[in-house]
Parts: sequence; structure tokens; C-alpha cells
Amino acid sequence: DQFLEDTVGRPRDSIAGKTAASPDGTWAVEYIQRWHGKELEVSSIVVVVDQSGSIIELDYYWVEVMGYAGESLLSIPATAALTVAAEKMPAGATITGIYISWYGMPVLADQWRASPVWVVETEGGSKDYVNAQTGELEGERQFPGRKTLFDVE
Repeated sequence: DQFLEDTVGRPRDSIAGKTAASPDGTWAVEYIQRWHGKELEVSSIVVVVDQSGSIIELDYYWVEVMGYAGESLLSIPATAALTVAAEKMPAGATITGIYISWYGMPVLADQWRASPVWVVETEGGSKDYVNAQTGELEGERQFPGRKTLFDVE
């Protein structure tokens, strides 16, 4: 927390997310953005520290939410999203959560739109994003920079 506050600043709308250890002894600490009580799947800050606590990497991808645009209606129920996500999951996968959020591939632009999605989480920590308006499975979450311990495969 202090590193973020002293350098680039910790956003007011950030909350602590996951913490994960990697085999090489480093730790990744994730911060996520919340808007109107929901996590935004388009934003994250990941700080990677070594065993001594030194920062070795910072991936900072945060958005400024402009507001809602377009239709506010969700046409796909959670049960349909579960069916879509389950079709691609390996046999025996355990679903640990489902919630509504927004997701979209980041682009280099001043403004872009994120779609409402059902986020289906599995026991291994992976997330599938099912578009809540079309029912289509969205692409992989790939933010600028290297893949972190939290990236979806």
C-alpha cells in the first residue's frame, strides 16, 4: 500500500484483491477497481515483490469510468452464462463464483466501451467472461505488459 501511495498513488476506488506466491519466491499483490459496488474486470494493479520486499515489477492499468452508455438491460440470465462457460471448462472443474461486471479488451484510445459480462470463477482462480447481452464467451484477459499470476489463460 505504502509503495503505491508514495509513487503513482493508490486510487480511491481500489480494494485489495488476490495475493499469490510464485515458485521463484516472489509475491504478486493485486488491487482491483470497484464501481457502483462491482469489480471492474478492465482494471488492475499488480505489484510483484521479491523475498526481501523490494518491488521488482508494477503493472498498472486503471480506467476512469465515464458512466453508462447504451442499453442497461441484461438479456442473458446467470444460468445461461454458466452453461456457456461450462462448455469450455475441463471435466471436473469446480465453479466457485458468478457475478456481473464489465469487461473489454483494453485499447489505446481516449475512450472505449466495456460490455456487461457474467464473470464465472473456477477453483483454480481462472475467470470466464460471458457477454451478458449476447451470451458469447469473451476473449482472454490480456493487459499491456507481461502476464502475471492472475491472468486468465
